[in-house]
This record gives sequence, structure tokens and C-alpha cells, in this order.
Amino acid sequence: MNGSKENPPNGSSGSGFFNGWYDEGTMMLGFSVNFQGFSGNTTAAHFHGPAVPDSNAGVQIGWTGFPTGVTSGSFSDTVTLNATQETQLLAGRWYANIHSTVFPGGEIRAQLFETNPVHSFTNLLMSGSQEVPPNGSPATGTLSVTYDESTNQLSMSVNFSGLTTNTTAAHFHGSAPADSNAGVQIGWTGFPTGVTSGSYSNTFSLSETQEDQLLAGRWYANIHTSAFPGGEIRSQLYENPTIDGNLSNPQYITIADKQNFNSGFGPNINVNQIYYYPDIHSSTLYIAIEGKLNTGSNDGIGFWFGFNELTGSSVGTSLGGSPGGHYMGGNGGSNPNFKSDFEVDYMFAVNPGGGATDVFFDAVKLVGGRASQYLGQTNQSGTAAGNLNSGFFSANSVWFAFDNDGALSHGFEVSIPFSQLGVTSAGELTAFAFVVSSTAFFSDVTVPGNVSTGNPGFDANFGTLAGGPYNSGTNPLPVELTSFTASVIGKSVELKWITATELNNYGFEIQRKTGNEGWITIGFKEGNGTTSEQNDYSYTDNISNLSVSKIYYRLKQVDFNGSYKFSNAIEVFLGFPNGFVLEQNYPNPFNPATTIKFAFDKNTKAVLKVFDVLGKEVADLFNESVEAGKIYEINFNASYLSSGVYYYKLSGDNKTEIRKMVLLK
Repeated sequence: MNGSKENPPNGSSGSGFFNGWYDEGTMMLGFSVNFQGFSGNTTAAHFHGPAVPDSNAGVQIGWTGFPTGVTSGSFSDTVTLNATQETQLLAGRWYANIHSTVFPGGEIRAQLFETNPVHSFTNLLMSGSQEVPPNGSPATGTLSVTYDESTNQLSMSVNFSGLTTNTTAAHFHGSAPADSNAGVQIGWTGFPTGVTSGSYSNTFSLSETQEDQLLAGRWYANIHTSAFPGGEIRSQLYENPTIDGNLSNPQYITIADKQNFNSGFGPNINVNQIYYYPDIHSSTLYIAIEGKLNTGSNDGIGFWFGFNELTGSSVGTSLGGSPGGHYMGGNGGSNPNFKSDFEVDYMFAVNPGGGATDVFFDAVKLVGGRASQYLGQTNQSGTAAGNLNSGFFSANSVWFAFDNDGALSHGFEVSIPFSQLGVTSAGELTAFAFVVSSTAFFSDVTVPGNVSTGNPGFDANFGTLAGGPYNSGTNPLPVELTSFTASVIGKSVELKWITATELNNYGFEIQRKTGNEGWITIGFKEGNGTTSEQNDYSYTDNISNLSVSKIYYRLKQVDFNGSYKFSNAIEVFLGFPNGFVLEQNYPNPFNPATTIKFAFDKNTKAVLKVFDVLGKEVADLFNESVEAGKIYEINFNASYLSSGVYYYKLSGDNKTEIRKMVLLK
């Protein structure tokens, strides 16, 4: 934190350091700050937003109890955010500053940027069905992308096969949701053309605008061919949970909880919850077990899976035996008769081997016979590892990590492709987790279930044990919103959205925002509970009493258990006083990229160009027909231009408007 980051910058010699963490599960922001060398005594300190680094904004949260009347000191606190504040914070649109008597507007300041997060978009399936409109291509591809915010570097690799004709090009496109198209953001330089199958990898640098679009799920990749010049196969870039033993990923859904305070093997080993996330975009199942291990023993955490698409060991069948690692071997065959209250297809075991350094991961498959596989080891501090050996799971197809610090939302995490499990996105999962010894002696710690008679011990039968059920019940896919659009019809706005699948969906709150006002709920649409079928929804908003030129809408999807998540916001232009709207580019000033938005009130031909101060054309950004009322977002990357003032000019329907923008490198 320093005075040079204030707007306008000041000459303060004061400085400070800010550190914070944010938990999306609880919406809690914790922070600490140290400061010194102030020109005058402190008067207040706040979080401000929304604002980019070169602008100011109002107070979001004041720092209650912050020390005033001093020129140096420290402070820490924890505050709760609302949904709008969370969105602003995670978009890098908040700043913190400390005010003093000499600088009442703020003596030192820091923009709140997340530190060095790496985002993963792995094993994304590319297909013709994802093109807009869908095509009948039988071709497929697999795309993996990682993005490092600290370096703005995107690394990607892709494999593709079965294209109907030779490749002509490939790109990243955006900004667009999965049901629409957009212009090229980055061409894949060196991509192999003239082939129907192959592979490719590269690394690219992103601008801040491109980063925002990517992390908002508004980019897609596609491969073009001579038969499908608009794109033969495509995939939207959806982020995967990071396998690191931190289970606070917002994608996770809780499917089972611990129902008591049992601790049959003592306080140092426990299981609290089971989470899952079936990622249909990468066809991967993510499972997380919140818990901890006792590093002074080789007692472990066990968990079982059952799928409705597979046939394994039925209820009442003894599950122990050979082959099988840890408890699954049934104590060398002495105690193999433990049983479940649901059909089990896979068994797993995680144990520390009696040490505080590593954890060891074993699996048994019960489909089509019995098979065992040792999946490997990793440390106890969250480092991900893949299975190095092949068995019923191919090498490096399973990734896992364990964070043994015992904190909430920490524990074991694993990802397994649907294809490795032998299931599809239409399937359902049942799960059960527990604490167990290597000799198959079961404790009274189970998730779910409520053991009230002490440790069940050897040959536990969870089908007859009181306190059940000892399974999560079936869990299908979550709500997947594939489309959300708005159209102005007279004095109304018609909202339409489509879900591909729904899980535990109570319904949708429809929310609206105008001007500087906050989000308000204007209606509700009942959901379809749990379904794997497509559902279409619509809502008409009467806007006859509104006197605004732009409205934002979003959906708040609510589960039966009260949990919720928000859709991306969409915007609607209401007024076209001159027959069209051309917005100021954002951000401005910019380096090296910025976004320009415009819309017309009728179908027409539109041209958007950029000129330097001498009137020389430096970029032709858009030259196409536009649809009435549709908002167009054009990304302008000026990395090849020098710093200075530029002008962008929009022409169409015999109308023209020019706006100024500033490139600062």
C-alpha cells in the first residue's frame, strides 16, 4: 500500500502491507494490514468499490475498530460480503485505503488482486454438437488449458481425430456463452492444417480483458475445416476444481454429512462430509472427503461408490478379500465379511502409513469380478499426484491430493474420468465414507449414518446396523444452465433460459439491476427438481414504469436445501435516442486491450474502425450486418500500437459517432 496508488497519486512517504483471504463457501473476507510513516494521524480505513486501479468508488465496508490518531500500527478483522460485493472483489474491482488528517481522501491504497492463482480447464471434450448451430460431425477432440494469473500465461494442448475434411485453422473465441458465437481472440499459431487428426500445444499471453472473459467462462475453442469453415468441433472453456485438498471449490455439492460427534478411534482421525462435482464438460467425476488422518497410525479413511449404470457387489455381499489393499483385503482374509446397504462398484482407502509425510491411495473394482490397484502416494500438504501405474484405471487418469491440516473444507480430493469408471453423464452416484483400520476394524465414524452402539468392529454389516441409511442416496447431475437471453418487446423484456440438467433445483429468482441501484428480485420460476432432460423457462418483465436506458438481469438458482448460485448477468438496452448506442470503451485508459460495446435499434450494416490523432486508420474492428437490439462486444488489442490518444468511429444506418480512448503502455 502506498500513496502512488491513490487517485490522484499523492506524495506520502507512508507505506503498508495488506494480506487477505476470501472463502466463497461462507462469503467471509479475512484480512490483516500493517502501516507506517504516515504524514498525519489516521482517521479511518475502508474497502471501496467497484473501481479499477485508476478510479475511485464509494465505501463498501468500513474497518470497525481500526486504530485512529496514529501514524503507524496494525489491524486485522473478518467481514461478511453479499453476493454483489463478492463478484466485485473476485473481479479485482475493490481497493483498500487508509485515510489521514493530511490526506482525508486516502493516504495509502492497494487494489485487491488475487495472488498467483492458477486455473485449470482440463480434459474438455470438443465436438460438433457444441458448435452454433450444431453440426453432424463425428469428430472429437480433447482440450486442456491452464492459466496463471501471475504471469498472464495461458498454456494449452489439444488432440483431435475423425474430422470430415482437412483442418484450415483453430482459435480461441470470445466473449460468448455456450449458445452463441463471437470473434477470434487468439489464433493458434502453427496449428497443423491440411490434416484430419493430430495434436497441438502452445502458450499465449492474455490481456486483462481477455483474462476476465476466460475466467467468466466466456471463451470457447474450435477447430475449423474446409467442410465446416465456421468450425467443425468446439468446446466452451469451463474451469475445473483444483486438486489440492482444499475443498472450498464453489462447484462442489455436499451429498452427505456426519450426523453425530463420534470419534471411535480418537480425536486425530475423522470424516465430516462428502462432496461431489460431476463435470459434464470434461466428463470427469470430482469427489472430496472432508476429514483428517492420524499420522501416528496406519488407520485410514475408506469410501465406496455405487453407480446405477454398473453392476458390482449387491447389498449383503461380503466386500473384503483378495486382492485388496489396506482394509479391503479383509485382514488377510480373516475378517472379509463387512457389508453395505447399497450396491458397491468401487472401494477406496487412504492412509498415512503411520507417518506425517505421505498418504497412500488404494482401490478395488467389483464390476465384472474383483481387481485391485495401488494408485500411488502424495504428501499431506495438498500436492496433487497422478496414478503412475496402469490397471483398471489407466496411468495418470486419476489425480488426487490430501491436505491433513484438519481445517474445515480440507481433506482428500480425487478426480476420475467417467470413461475410466465406465459411466456416463446420465448416471447416478451413491457414496459412503468411514474411518477404518488396516485390519478392517470399522469405527463409529461414518458419513452418513448414526452409529450409537460403539465401534462396529470386524465384519460390520451396514445393511442391518441401526442408525442407517449408511449411504448418500443417489446423486445425479447438477443444474446446468446452457442459455440465458433477453429480448425487448414493446414495454416488456422477455427473458428465456434453458437448463440441460438439474439437481435438487427448487427454482430461479429473477433479479434486475438498473443504474447505481442494487440487485432486486422481481419474480420466481419453480424448478424441476432433479432431471437430466432439457427444460425451457421464460419470464416477462413489465418495464413500462422504468425510465432507464439499460437494464441488467441475472438468475439466482436456489436448491431445496437453501444453497444458491448466480448466473452471469446479461444487459438490455432500452433506449436508442439516436437510433443506436455506442458505449465508452472499458477499461479506459487501457493496456493493451479494451472492449467496445454498441447496439442499433434496427437491422443494418455497421462499421467500427479505430484512428490515430492524425486521422490514419489503424484498425478495422467490425464490418458486418447487425441485428436490432442486440449488444455487440468488440475486443480491441492494441499491443502493436504505441501509447497515445486514439479514436473509434461507429457508422451505420446513415449515423456516425466518434469516441476517444487512451492507450497507456
